[in-house]
Amino acid sequence: MNIRRIKKLSKTFLPVLLVVTLLGTYSFAKTVQTGDYEIVSSGMAVPKTEVAIDVYYPDKSYVDLLNANEEDYNKILVYRDEITVGEDGKYEFKFNVENLKTDEYTVYISKKDDNAPQIEKLSYSNPNDYAAAVDEINKAVATAEIKEAINKYSIAVGIDLNSETEYNVDLILEIMLNSIKAEKLDVTDIKSVQKSLKNELEKIIGERDRLKVLMDELEELGVVGPFEGAK
Repeated sequence: MNIRRIKKLSKTFLPVLLVVTLLGTYSFAKTVQTGDYEIVSSGMAVPKTEVAIDVYYPDKSYVDLLNANEEDYNKILVYRDEITVGEDGKYEFKFNVENLKTDEYTVYISKKDDNAPQIEKLSYSNPNDYAAAVDEINKAVATAEIKEAINKYSIAVGIDLNSETEYNVDLILEIMLNSIKAEKLDVTDIKSVQKSLKNELEKIIGERDRLKVLMDELEELGVVGPFEGAK
């Protein structure tokens, strides 16, 4: 793993990091996987101030770091660095990871003037797991098989089918299955499964909106009553 400047981070960040477990605030995700092994974390902060990033292994935190010997830091931290914010107020960390397993990792972004670090969750998909997921989905001949593959590799493909939604998941998967039969998912695109599901959902939403407009027009013409219409 790529752990940089573990002993050289500015001391001004230490008091902030010490209160992570009590005062940490969750922010909108700004740390994302952009390639097989590439991670990018970006955001805004006060120009020309320092911003630090800590990426922890699952179930690890700064408390573990405090109690660990320096030689054990690489078992707790995936990555650590500190940079100076640009004059435009923007900052960006870009780094590569190797042999990282598919899982959710905790990211702490510490800024000089913040009372507590911003806490983000990074869902990392190992390319081997993603390839296995895409292979199973491409070979599916029934929606149940697609659902099983997505649930099996939920983090790898970045989709949680168990989350609440107003849409019929089985219908979306059925349309997705028909699309895959015509054109297989691209294993080299780490977002191909998400894009496919999103595209099919957009088709359903588009069709629903089209039907709503049609029903509203029929209601205005008196063809259907208000209780039968889409309003």
